Amino acid sequence: MAIRAGLAGAVVQRSLADWPVVLAAWLLLVSATTLLATGVVYGDAVASGGLHRALFAAPPATRALEVALSADPAAIDTLDAAIRPELQSAMASTGGASMRAASSRSSTI
Repeated sequence: MAIRAGLAGAVVQRSLADWPVVLAAWLLLVSATTLLATGVVYGDAVASGGLHRALFAAPPATRALEVALSADPAAIDTLDAAIRPELQSAMASTGGASMRAASSRSSTI
């Protein structure tokens, strides 16, 4: 085995000597990362499930759907032509109506 010098060499030699500890540290790191990612996905699934349950529990006449976005005023008609048919097909079974409301806000820097 070649002699390693410096801090990096000492770390490599110690890691090779204590490989069970290094393996356990890597497994702990992978488990923690997986748990963190799963927590985000689980929270999103719970929120989405709660929204679906609340929408299905409400009578169809009281349900409302609002789509809001920020866009260039010149692109509003194009966006409306793409979005409105999807909304109308989603609300077809309840007999809901769709309407468009536009507002303008000034922003300061």
